[in-house]
Amino acid sequence: PDSFLFDFDFNKMGAGGGKGGNLLAIHGDYVVKEMNTTDHNTLLNCAKLYADHVLMEDRNGNQYGTMLCKVLCHFYDPSTGKNFMAMDNVTPNPVPPGLGDKGRRPSANRSTYDLKGCADDKTLTWNNEKVNEVHKRVWNAGMWCGQCLWSKERKNYYAGKLNAANTDFHVTETQKEKIEMWIKRDCTFLSDLGLMDYSLMVSCLTLERGDPDAEAWLNAAAGNEDSVPFVSMYDGKVQVLHVGIIDFLQDWTFTKNIAMCIKFLECNKATIPPGWYAARFIETFCWKFNADAQEVAASAGV
Repeated sequence: PDSFLFDFDFNKMGAGGGKGGNLLAIHGDYVVKEMNTTDHNTLLNCAKLYADHVLMEDRNGNQYGTMLCKVLCHFYDPSTGKNFMAMDNVTPNPVPPGLGDKGRRPSANRSTYDLKGCADDKTLTWNNEKVNEVHKRVWNAGMWCGQCLWSKERKNYYAGKLNAANTDFHVTETQKEKIEMWIKRDCTFLSDLGLMDYSLMVSCLTLERGDPDAEAWLNAAAGNEDSVPFVSMYDGKVQVLHVGIIDFLQDWTFTKNIAMCIKFLECNKATIPPGWYAARFIETFCWKFNADAQEVAASAGV
């Protein structure tokens, strides 16, 4: 609705956790994020192309679809003197359809990931528990002298990075085809605009077959398994997968070129030109989603 930001409180915004340090807040089904100058100017320049890409239809009037998060509002707040954007939350709290905000909350395993297909991959939550970020910065000499000097939080964060890099996701054949098509289409679009450093957000909820929420998800998804969230059966359990691409407004600048040169010893770094970034993104995530899950209609019997 047009009023979705009327009761938003800017004072409740906090650090988003990214390297840029921009403020961020989750407001219901939406995310409000402070924009730096680069992101603001990029969105101004590509807004029309972005809208055309998201809304593009085939000859039958069906939208091609996209994994890019939906930018719903781009605005300036006079009270803070800053620019903001409001987006849909691509990894919302997975409450079964029909239960609403006051419905049951899942008591099963839910993990969320921020993935780029490189050394920056990380686990955000694991089994519903937040994984705190503890970065190994160049000025922190102790971090570079072996794990014996790492704190428990740093070790947990590093374990989460390894987990994010090695985790595969299980979908049906139809869902995999849709995911691959969206990723290839979106990455080609972003590469053509000279954009890079974007992330694939993934939320994976696993429910035992006897869980009441599992039944609600299966009933809601029957006959509509190829849309987000992707619902399927794998290893006898119901899984609900939310996916979306965020942070796609970073263009390739002279500063990024210098950063790439400085990091020449770093393997599999995020700072590479847009064409390379898109190619790696496509290759990584087309492999990361395995078509070995069962369709809802075939397994749920609903």
